[in-house]
Amino acid sequence: MIKIARAAAAAFLAFALGSGPALAADPPVNYQDLWWSGSAENGWGMTITQHRDTLFVALFIYANDGRPVWLVLPGGVWNSSHTAYSGDLYYPTGSPYYAYDTAGFGSGLSVGVVRIEFTSESTAQLAVSLNYSTMTKTVTRSVFAPGSPTNNYSDLWWGGKSQDGWGLALTQQGEKLFAVWYTYDEYGRPIWFVMPDSSPCTELSGCVAGGGPGFTGKAYSTRGSAWYGMTYDASRFVATEVGTMNFQFGANTARFRTTINGHVQDQPIERQGF
Repeated sequence: MIKIARAAAAAFLAFALGSGPALAADPPVNYQDLWWSGSAENGWGMTITQHRDTLFVALFIYANDGRPVWLVLPGGVWNSSHTAYSGDLYYPTGSPYYAYDTAGFGSGLSVGVVRIEFTSESTAQLAVSLNYSTMTKTVTRSVFAPGSPTNNYSDLWWGGKSQDGWGLALTQQGEKLFAVWYTYDEYGRPIWFVMPDSSPCTELSGCVAGGGPGFTGKAYSTRGSAWYGMTYDASRFVATEVGTMNFQFGANTARFRTTINGHVQDQPIERQGF
């Protein structure tokens, strides 16, 4: 998605920064999942992608004017007890999602610091420091489907180096896929679209053309309450249907087909290594 290399080193902000720190042994707990602050704060969330001991974290939230924005922690460090992960947050910019040009991508400077203290395998304290103040929220894993997936496509996906700067966080539970597309609006500002539910996608239904299995679902753009420095008001959350997302998977590659606000795209994507 964004190469950590452009602003902080040669690590990722490759969705938002690429080759990370030296690989460590597999940790005792895998925190990769979709996280949220419960129904009282419905409308925003956090995706964690974990490769061995490195976490890639993105917050899909709202600016003060209610528009959807995202911030990214492309890599960080664990504390000595291996219960808290922290690092710099970035606010990247790029070119519009419907006419993407990687030359327009900028990872930007760090805008703050985030610390995630895991209080159990499924709960955590999220502390975000921006503008010389710190806000803390309790977050938990979001459970949206029963069972384990037959084929697990949960991961960070991107369009490769030629599309450096945007990416997809896919979370699969059972046979349901939750997708967050982290990309940019017509002004180059970070924006996200979400597919919160999915159905199996088959050649018979016309949404895949042979090959591997697929998922399809409605895509939404959202607006919500200002997220930072204020009390979040879930009653202001509004989701507007803007099109569809469609995924057809191989083992580590896929086709990502979208119709968003009338813009039709068919893009190859792959799992993002970091």
